[in-house]
This record gives sequence, C-alpha cells and structure tokens, in this order.
Amino acid sequence: PQKLIVRRQTDYWQRANKLTLLGILKGVIADNVANDAGDLVRITGASIVDTDIIEAAYLMGDRADKFKTIWMHSKQMKALKLADLIDYVPPSEQGGPLIPYYMGLRAVIDDDIPVAAGVYTAFMFKDKAILWNELPVNSEGGPLEFDRKPRQGHGGGVTEMVARRHFVAHVPGTRFLDA
Repeated sequence: PQKLIVRRQTDYWQRANKLTLLGILKGVIADNVANDAGDLVRITGASIVDTDIIEAAYLMGDRADKFKTIWMHSKQMKALKLADLIDYVPPSEQGGPLIPYYMGLRAVIDDDIPVAAGVYTAFMFKDKAILWNELPVNSEGGPLEFDRKPRQGHGGGVTEMVARRHFVAHVPGTRFLDA
C-alpha cells in the first residue's frame, strides 16, 4: 500500500504543478494582451496550420529560432499529424519512447491546455522560459506527516497523510505586483 500511496501522491503533485504552471501562463498572456497589445500572442482561430507556429515564433523577431518546445492540445496535434507534419525521434537516438517533434520543436501534448469556444491555446518555450525551484520544508513533521485516528473507520482506524511543499515558479521578464 505504501507504493500505491506514493504513486498517487506523485500523480497528484504532477497534476497540481501542471495546473499551477497553466495558471501562471494564462496570467502572463492576459497581461501581455492587456498591457502590450498582445504583441506576443498570435490568434489563429479554431484550427492550426503549418504557418501558424512560424508566424507565432516570429513575433520574437530574430529570436524566433530560440524556441525548443511547444505545449499544445491533442486536437492541435491531431491536425498536424493529419497534415503529416510531425516527426518522431527514434528510441535508438534518445534512449526511450518515441518523442514527437514539430518543426524542430519538442511537442508536449496535454488536454488541460485552455480551449475556449473552440479556440485552442498553444505555448512555445525557449530554454529556461520557466524557472521552478522546490524549497526545503522546514516545518515540524517535515514534508510528509501521518496522523493516525484509531477510533475512526468503524474501529479499523484511519491514517491521514499531510503533504507540505514550498516552491517558487517564475517566468523571466515578468514581475509580481502587490495586490
């Protein structure tokens, strides 16, 4: 049972991290649209075609080739696959399962990517676009604490697990304001 608990805990925190990151990215995009006329946002509508990513990358001008990763919804990936625009790095070259690439960008597929009224969002990243640091948990009990309640659970007892994490996430070039 301990391995199952740890696996569920890991799955939970991976999803929580992803949703936190999506929230941060939505905020960065909303700020760019509100304060900078959306100069880093390319709106293409509901579909995706091969030129959309090129157009989006060149919003960065001569730094367009710095992007390494694209994070997109599976419906966008499907459209690109149907157009035969996805390449795969074979396991012999990278030591694991096939990894999809689109125009040299590592493609990460995720259906938690925002979709609104049939319009899909995709994010492109360069190296070190997101800084994330886990900090030590210095509270009493450490990062994991178990609380046993023997009288609950119809006399069988209940063990509650409390997980504590401290982390800092930051997108370089942005700043947090007091609210």
